[in-house]
Amino acid sequence: MWCMRFEAKNGHFKQLVKGNFKNIPYSLAFQNQLYMCYRLLPGPEGFSSYLCKQTIVHSGKTIDFTYHPLAEQLCELLQQPHQRPLWVFSVKGLTICGVTFKVGCIIKVPPKLPDADFSFASIDSMIISNDQKFFVVRYLCIVCFNDQFYSYEVEHASSTGIIPCDRLVQHDALCLRNIHGHLLVTEKVAVVFHIPGLSV
Repeated sequence: MWCMRFEAKNGHFKQLVKGNFKNIPYSLAFQNQLYMCYRLLPGPEGFSSYLCKQTIVHSGKTIDFTYHPLAEQLCELLQQPHQRPLWVFSVKGLTICGVTFKVGCIIKVPPKLPDADFSFASIDSMIISNDQKFFVVRYLCIVCFNDQFYSYEVEHASSTGIIPCDRLVQHDALCLRNIHGHLLVTEKVAVVFHIPGLSV
């Protein structure tokens, strides 16, 4: 059994107890609380780098988005008039709060239809403009829920759109599986079984 992580945590307390032999449990608890408060203290950008990891932008290149079919929608999201040329930075991947998004990943986005709770979309590209990050997506139509695989059965649709990174319904990168010709999307959620007579 690998125990070096426990030894590293124990080493932190060994450093605190040096030269301090009066009420050791209180001193260790107090110093550890101060240390954790410092680690959780938000930085200058308003978030903590301890539990909430920073955004990592992968390599990419600057492209002209002026004649893209979704250029008008991007300008509306940026709240600026459609200007020419419309330069954006296209990236190969984005890592947001520890989750890496790449082209081809499936994301859960706000509903395309008014009577739906959510939609699935496939990432075509990722762009950055005015320090704002966007997913250029192709929507997927939900056909049904497959009880056998506990997954949503989907099919490709022709509609596309741009989704800001902070408007995802679920902050996770999902995958699309092809099983016997059926395209399935499985959510990464815990399945809870109810056992009669058992209270948790």
